[in-house]
Amino acid sequence: MPRNDYKSTGRTFYDVENIAVLTDEGSASASEILAGAIQDWDRGIIIGRRSFGKGLVQEQYRLRDGSAIRLTVARYYTPSGRCIQKPYDGRDDYDDDVSERIENGELYDNHNIQHEDTTKYFTNAGRVVYSGGGIDPDVFVPLDSTLLNPYFIRLNQHVPSFAFRYLDSHRSALEKYSMEEFSAKFTVSDAIAADFLDFAVTRGEKRNERQWAKVVSKLKLAIKASIARHRWSDQGYHYVLNEADPFIKKAKQVVRQENPLSLK
Repeated sequence: MPRNDYKSTGRTFYDVENIAVLTDEGSASASEILAGAIQDWDRGIIIGRRSFGKGLVQEQYRLRDGSAIRLTVARYYTPSGRCIQKPYDGRDDYDDDVSERIENGELYDNHNIQHEDTTKYFTNAGRVVYSGGGIDPDVFVPLDSTLLNPYFIRLNQHVPSFAFRYLDSHRSALEKYSMEEFSAKFTVSDAIAADFLDFAVTRGEKRNERQWAKVVSKLKLAIKASIARHRWSDQGYHYVLNEADPFIKKAKQVVRQENPLSLK
């Protein structure tokens, strides 16, 4: 394989003092490389949960019949020498990694993180970090278990259809809002939520008052975000969700500190 050299002037492109990088168990590959480099150089703070752990470099080679094969040719390492890639000796263990994190409680408590490599690595400022299975956050944000509630998952699939119908029947009232005003002022009331449950029941779901009480607040947010998506596309959807996102709330809190890295 030919050698490729990449050079940098060393200049800072963005004059930002406090950087927060958000990661979770779905953050993989390039996002982990960036997070690991920022963490190792103490350039910013990692907020969320341990990343996925994919740090393989692949090259694609074309074959004579028009197909192609991708070969793993290298691994990514962070500036401190940490390997991002998690072990993949057992295919089942690799495929079931996220499920195992749920079962061992890692997604709810960072003290349950199991490091395959207990070797200590050090950031530029001397903070201890670990290798072998993703990038650990500096500030942990636990998973909201409501998102794994089977009742929430079943009902949530009906949210886009309900939101579209709601927007269509209340268009004149909703069009007076800008996206920012909608996010700040519009509320999915108990009555709207009850209408949604009726809607879901007509499509085969069952009423479960006990479970409904657990998931209704999340469904209200999902309905509001979905209405915003139908009104302002993905920009509206993410704008609404971000206002309530625990990662972003924590990031805003942390970067306002005089020394965010001291929170590690």
